[in-house]
Amino acid sequence: MDVTDKYEHWKTGDATKDAILTDIEARIDATNDAILRGDTNAPALSFYYRDQALKGAVAWV
Repeated sequence: MDVTDKYEHWKTGDATKDAILTDIEARIDATNDAILRGDTNAPALSFYYRDQALKGAVAWV
């Protein structure tokens, strides 16, 4: 399956905000990768999610 996420207009010009947005992009990409592979044990899930959020991400996958 070929999936591409596009993050358009995600640059604010503020270094801190742009760093946060870049991290969010990585979280979304990692989550989508786990979904596409059906891998609920993907290391990225536990990197980006904790506690109830991790349980929810695993259920989503």
